Amino acid sequence: MSTPGINRRVAFALAPGEARRIVRSVPFLLLLPLSVLALLMTNASDAAQSLWSQESISAALGLVPLGWCLIALTDLAILRDKRHGVDTMTATMAASDTARTGGHLLGGFIGVPFGAALLAIFYVIEEATSNPVGSPDLLELAVPLLIVAGGAVVGIAVGCWLPRALFSVPAIIATLVISGQFREWRISRTRFLGFTANETATGLPGLEVRPSALHLVWLASWIAIMAIVALARHSRGPRLVGAAVLAVAVAVAAAAGQVRPLDAETAAARADLLNHPGAHQVCDTVNGVEYCAYPDNDENIAQWQSIVAAIRPHLPATVRRPAQVVSQRVPWVSGNSSCGPSDTLSLIDKPISDRVVVSEAWPADGRVHPGIVSEQLPCGGRDLQGLFTGVQVGAWAVGLPPAQSGRGETCAADGQSRSVIALWLGATAGGRLDTYIADAQIGAGGRIDLRDWNDPPTWGVDWHPSDLRAALAMAGVPVVQVDQVLAEHWDELVDPVTPTTRILQLLDLPTAVSTNTDRLDTC
Repeated sequence: MSTPGINRRVAFALAPGEARRIVRSVPFLLLLPLSVLALLMTNASDAAQSLWSQESISAALGLVPLGWCLIALTDLAILRDKRHGVDTMTATMAASDTARTGGHLLGGFIGVPFGAALLAIFYVIEEATSNPVGSPDLLELAVPLLIVAGGAVVGIAVGCWLPRALFSVPAIIATLVISGQFREWRISRTRFLGFTANETATGLPGLEVRPSALHLVWLASWIAIMAIVALARHSRGPRLVGAAVLAVAVAVAAAAGQVRPLDAETAAARADLLNHPGAHQVCDTVNGVEYCAYPDNDENIAQWQSIVAAIRPHLPATVRRPAQVVSQRVPWVSGNSSCGPSDTLSLIDKPISDRVVVSEAWPADGRVHPGIVSEQLPCGGRDLQGLFTGVQVGAWAVGLPPAQSGRGETCAADGQSRSVIALWLGATAGGRLDTYIADAQIGAGGRIDLRDWNDPPTWGVDWHPSDLRAALAMAGVPVVQVDQVLAEHWDELVDPVTPTTRILQLLDLPTAVSTNTDRLDTC
């Protein structure tokens, strides 16, 4: 039996050979370009803007297949001698079983620099094509590298204790199941213990902060534990036992740190992001309109400015002049892990949600409030090109409530000319009203039902389908003609008593477009 020092030297000597075998294997070479595709697919969306903070978290999913590949490859490698029937002969060689296992462990880490290269390629492509908002979170980007390293170590541990390479398959399934137990959106902080993590449900990074440094320690400690499990197949000396005790202690401490409830001061500070958004936002005033956004979201201001600039020329001068505020706000409804809707307060830590005052976080202040996530069809569907914000600006212009208030409260302005104008104005700013109408479902009561949308519009008005169709018909009329009608009849057309049929008549459109006979007015 060789001494520990010689074992270490032997392990380091064997590692390059094991690393070369992995790098030259066909599955590994195939997984490299596929991993780049997987990285891009995890962040694929038609949305105009995304957040680097969230892309950094979801990038871990892109390298999970590479980790699985290494589980299989290292399992095959550690069983190579047994598979070829030379394990009895190699047992008599100077290199001990412990040293050879150490060589496999060190060689398996070759996946880490390749993973780093894949992340670098991903960064270059994303910057060139999507230009995400903000800066990458380096701590979160280190998570997939540890996942890759962990895959190699798990494969070796399985191969050391189980006699067939086929057991790598249930090992892969087990990692998937274990991680899935922790992946959830809701308030339990145990979700931070997952190998990968969900993006922040609300889309506002500062509202929910995963302890990234502790998470890295947590993952590293588990890699150490699995390496010790592999080595324990051949050696159970006091040093290994001491290392095991230390690794378990670190894992327990890191787990406790991640699941520890927020203290009152931190919870209050994060709740204040919702209660008093203006105190935390970056603002810019252009042409009398004040635009405010949360940090790392301020690049969205340019899009809001373009929307307002596209709409204002269609308004009478008296409507253009009053001061207007466009301020970002977390919506009452946010998407959950099942790609469905949930109340935002149910998706954040309870110490935070308990300190959120609904009347302060979602007041009926008559302002335009763009959301946090991109405006698109459900579950990462087609980008609607700022339709939600554009319609809010249109609603503000005609005197309707732009955004929801309270617990997602809306009002109805069915069959009103001003409703159609608000919707048309949103479309003139580039919003894809036709795409929205085609995807929106009509409920049993004849109204649009968006209860299944993970990130529904935050409009303050519950629009009737007939008014949406009328606005779409208006979009087919030359803009100059519509502008002339609005200029000559503005006060009449934005009066709540003026029906939709009036503006259709003025534009020589068939009144049959508006089929709503039961006008509901709660605005």
